[in-house]
Parts: sequence; structure tokens; C-alpha cells
Amino acid sequence: MTDPQTGIHNHYMLSKILQNFFHHREQRNFAIIIIDIMNFNQINDQYGHLQGDALLLMLTQDIIRFKNPQHHLGRWAGNTLMIICPNETVKSAESFAFNLSSHIERTLYGDKINLQCAFGVAQTIPKDKTISDLLRRGFAMLKEAKKRPFGNVYVQQKEGV
Repeated sequence: MTDPQTGIHNHYMLSKILQNFFHHREQRNFAIIIIDIMNFNQINDQYGHLQGDALLLMLTQDIIRFKNPQHHLGRWAGNTLMIICPNETVKSAESFAFNLSSHIERTLYGDKINLQCAFGVAQTIPKDKTISDLLRRGFAMLKEAKKRPFGNVYVQQKEGV
């Protein structure tokens, strides 16, 4: 249930939370923010895997302090994190993602390293049949964000579409 390196939710737990929200009608309106640490491999190569792991832990602790208490933060895979934002639209999640992106850009982790992150933001829509529909949109937004300079947030264009 917990990622051993960071102490946040692991992929399995994030999947359970997503399914729980998706299958309960009163909780079905939510947004996700997918964060990719774009320069993570370069950090591991330049500073070593122990430093990379330490930076990942610093980033997750920073996000924990920055996020809303109702948000669920977890590690989706390697250098990819996810924040589940209950009862939020893409617009409110976008605002939070831009603020978080700006904060990360201004922070030197380990007193010397800038992390380059891309953010994809999406929300549930009425025509979603499975949680995979939402995840596909979220990862499509992340893919677009990664095409741009670091610190970029790319958002599902319209609520309900």
C-alpha cells in the first residue's frame, strides 16, 4: 500500500483509491494530476542513484506540505507521481498544478539541483466507462506537457469533454 522509498501511496493503493472514487456516484467527480520528473535519469547518472532517491523523497515531502489535505499523493511508477483531487474540476486542479509547478521550479533540492517536472491534468467526465478512460486523458496531457519546457502544465481542455 505504501511506496518503500517515499512513504506515499504506491501504484496499487492509487489504483484502489481511483476505483473507489469512480464507482461511488457521490465521489465520481474528481481530477488527477500526473507529475513526471523529466530529468530524473540525468540526476541518477550525474549524482548517483542514492542522491536520486534522496531527491525523490525530498520532492514528495515538499508536495505533502504543499498539497491540500484531501488530496491523495502516490508514486505511480519510477519517476511518475500522481495526485488524486477529490471533488475538484480540471480548473481547480490546474490552478493547484501551476502553483506546485512554480514552487518546484524555484526550489533547489539537495541545495543544488533543480527538478524539471511536467504535469498532466484531467478530470472524470460523464462518458467515462472505466478509470482507464481518465488515465488515458491524464497521460495524454502529460505527453503534451513533456513536449514543452520543464515546469509546464498541460490540461484537459474542457470540463465534461
